[in-house]
Amino acid sequence: MTNRARSIEEIPYLKNGIGNHLYKHKHEQVEGVDAKAVLAYLWGKKDVDLTYHLRYTEDDEGRLENLFWFDKTSHLDYKTFGHVLAFDSTYKCNEYNKKLVMLIGVNHNLKTVTFGCALVVHENEASFIWVLEQLVEAGDGQKPETVVIDRDKAMANAIEVIFLEARHRLCLWHLIKSMQSNGGSQFASGFIKCVNKYRTPKDFEVAWQELVSHYGVQHRKWALDLCNDREKWAEAFLRWYFFVGI
Repeated sequence: MTNRARSIEEIPYLKNGIGNHLYKHKHEQVEGVDAKAVLAYLWGKKDVDLTYHLRYTEDDEGRLENLFWFDKTSHLDYKTFGHVLAFDSTYKCNEYNKKLVMLIGVNHNLKTVTFGCALVVHENEASFIWVLEQLVEAGDGQKPETVVIDRDKAMANAIEVIFLEARHRLCLWHLIKSMQSNGGSQFASGFIKCVNKYRTPKDFEVAWQELVSHYGVQHRKWALDLCNDREKWAEAFLRWYFFVGI
């Protein structure tokens, strides 16, 4: 390239930039023997487990794109505890730069159980819709009553498409982080006490009013925004906490 441009100064990018671009492009798709090995392993699992659910998509060039798997244990857990679903994805979790989507819940012992897993190329609405469709198919049509996610807009849109009747709530961790950044750590600690101590939306409502009044934030915009939906996410946490009673 330098010879063609006649001098290094004429090239409008650095060598590292080219390397980074090629690395990103190369790992957008799992291809070659790696993809074949993964599929061979998963198909082998399906041969010994009739309930094993394996689905994947390929791009226009026949390369592995999205991948979803769901085994016998996941099937039993989802049928039993799938009333509440936590939906999350990790970022750049492997060398192929694919996002790992985790579909999880809580069992009667308050232990985390996995309903299904997926690897997706893009964190967009279409990818998440595809993942949720696979969960519904693998779970014999069962859909959760409450779905807990972070503030990801693509996830929220996918939930509204696939789980029309489900209650969609933000997870408690993200709510607390928002309160820490806006109201401070002491206010966030007061909120945690409200959640842990009160077991009905009515009791929580009283405690919430006392909390915002005590710290003088009842007229702040961020507090008003939280107030507009406070009963809903209080209910969501209570449903999660008393999972057996759902």
